[in-house]
Amino acid sequence: MYDQPLLNEIDLEILMHKDAHFGGSFPVMIEYYQGEGVGIQEEFDLQRIKDLAIFDKDGHLSAETLPDLAKNDVFFSKELYKKFRDCYEEEDALPKKLADLVLTESDNPEKEMIALSTFQKRALKPLVEILLQDHFYNPLNPGYGLAPIHAALCLKKIGNTDAIPHLFGALGKSFTVDEILINTLISFGKKAEEFLYDRLKGTPYTKDNYLAAMALSSFPASDETAELALSLLSRKETFSHPSYVSYLICICEGLENDGERKKFIEIANSDHLTKNLASEMKIIIGFWNNSP
Repeated sequence: MYDQPLLNEIDLEILMHKDAHFGGSFPVMIEYYQGEGVGIQEEFDLQRIKDLAIFDKDGHLSAETLPDLAKNDVFFSKELYKKFRDCYEEEDALPKKLADLVLTESDNPEKEMIALSTFQKRALKPLVEILLQDHFYNPLNPGYGLAPIHAALCLKKIGNTDAIPHLFGALGKSFTVDEILINTLISFGKKAEEFLYDRLKGTPYTKDNYLAAMALSSFPASDETAELALSLLSRKETFSHPSYVSYLICICEGLENDGERKKFIEIANSDHLTKNLASEMKIIIGFWNNSP
């Protein structure tokens, strides 16, 4: 057993989660973690929660003892919970279904997503807000950081291409959510590809170029996409952005024309490449050489 009430930042996070999600009750939190609820945080050790609960028997670890910044974060979380609970008092069914999705205790809320997707275009705005607002990615807040994943999957069910720029706008916030966002973009097919093409080749270079390359590298192989990537690799200034270049190289695996492949090989042999990028290009060339 730990012999001090607070040893590190994790202890503070435990107390914040206790107050935000479990009404300030250690017994409720312990029961939830014993039941392995969807909102459990892997870095929280159950035994440590129990030890803190023992220390807290006289109320030493109440919300009022938190540092001001932590106290403010907990207050924000509680207000957000209240906002969603208030949705159940509205006559409109849409806010209620949105609250069902955010407050779900399921890691696969299929029923809630289907119910919300029936609103079609009306549901786009609130779902996009969940994707774009940073606080929904914070596990301290309602949804335990999972709400953006569920929102993206719901947008995929709705299938409205108006969501494309917003899905792209949410890229880069969370590695875990990025995978879902990209899979949703893939589901929109050619319209999503065309949107990403514009960002891929946009000037001057911004983070959008990198994010578009990252997304397109996961799309099914396309000679059109590969040729666009090759044209960008043909510009020496492109190599000022190595991470961007790595994704362009990956996309070029889809080149089918012998002439285009020859251009790729010429770039791979140029003297302005770093050793790592040259190695990545040679892997693609080796793949072509070994393909039937």
